[in-house]
Amino acid sequence: LWQLLARAAGIRPLERFEPWRRSANLLRTLADSPEEAYFRTQSFMTPEQLQELIDPDLQTRLTGYQPSRWTLQAFREASGLDPLTASQWVDITTYLPGDILTKVDRMSMGHALEVRCPLLDHRVLEFALRLPTQLRLQDDQGKRVLKRLLERRVPTQLVNRPKHGFTIPV
Repeated sequence: LWQLLARAAGIRPLERFEPWRRSANLLRTLADSPEEAYFRTQSFMTPEQLQELIDPDLQTRLTGYQPSRWTLQAFREASGLDPLTASQWVDITTYLPGDILTKVDRMSMGHALEVRCPLLDHRVLEFALRLPTQLRLQDDQGKRVLKRLLERRVPTQLVNRPKHGFTIPV
């Protein structure tokens, strides 16, 4: 069902950029604007669930605060871009520095490791974002150009293995 709905909405099935797949409330998500849907489905809990957990005194002090504000601002900055590029821009400006890179930095410092993120070199990133969307996301797979280049130099089983990212223990 999620594949049919995502395809009907013009969404390509790629896990990170197909938030509807993980959504607990599919119809609510599809009724949201794309920006709100992106924020809602990338969040660990709904705003309603968060309200239930926050102390009433703190809720009063947080009046007017919108957790989605940074995500929505990044989408405004990406206005005029195609949906895939806009979503990638939001990740580059919010998710990477505020989550993924923070975790890598803290864990590597905690274990005296020097970590480099070669795919985040600005020249690589600028090149990748200039590629047409169909090359960045082809046959429901991301990074096709990179994988094809790597297949020339790296064993295929390494190129095509599943991701092994950092996840928080929930």
